Amino acid sequence: MPPDPRMFPQWDSELEEAVQEETARFIRHLVEKNLPIDHVLDSDFAMLNARLARHYKIPGVEGDHFRPVPLKPEHRRGGVVGQASFLTVTSNGSNTSPVIRGIFVLENLLGTPPQPPPPDVDSIEPDTRGTTTIREQLAKHREVAICFDCHQRIDPLGLALEAYDPIGAFRTHYRLPNPKKPKGPKVLTDTETADGTPLAGAEDLKGYLWERRHLFARGLTEKLLIYGTGRGLSYFDEKSVESVVASLGDEDRGFRTLLHRVVASDAFQAR
Repeated sequence: MPPDPRMFPQWDSELEEAVQEETARFIRHLVEKNLPIDHVLDSDFAMLNARLARHYKIPGVEGDHFRPVPLKPEHRRGGVVGQASFLTVTSNGSNTSPVIRGIFVLENLLGTPPQPPPPDVDSIEPDTRGTTTIREQLAKHREVAICFDCHQRIDPLGLALEAYDPIGAFRTHYRLPNPKKPKGPKVLTDTETADGTPLAGAEDLKGYLWERRHLFARGLTEKLLIYGTGRGLSYFDEKSVESVVASLGDEDRGFRTLLHRVVASDAFQAR
């Protein structure tokens, strides 16, 4: 859903194109330079041009061409979770969705997707009046017994990213649709994962993902095989996945290296 132009007038075709281009060029750069796949989880650079750098409030970037730009901690970027493409596509145009963001992290970065919601459970609708925060609404939702198990896995991963608004800009307060009162409640990112790990925001989340990068390597290998073979994986492909993942040591995790090993695997060769 495109961002609401009344709430986000700075979103235009130039920014939309730059947001998409960042992610494509970021992955291309990892492949061409054979940089570690773990950069997807966190990186010390971003692929930026002047328009996107201005959106991220990163100074010193001029011109329309994209290039790797070193990041500082105060930039609050790095990896896919710091990119506006991910942060925008996991929002609904006017509000962020910790649930959608959390599911994305579980499915695509940890390779551990949650169960689909029961068909008779109502979805969470954002409070456009701004009288309750999404955190409060999610807490109420978790009081439903059949929702608790999945949401205690999903919600913290999304809530840790609440400091990024629906177009991926950093924020300290929620924005309300009322132009006379645009500043809403303060954004809180402190949370705790289902396994008891405290998260204070995006940087802690990236650390949490980094410690589980073996799960990411496996999930990425599976997705590359599915894409490369044009079919789903079966029990007989398990050995190939295990072999590829086991071959990725601490010093040999280049993206191009992974691609080569996927292509050389029995599952790919016998497609």
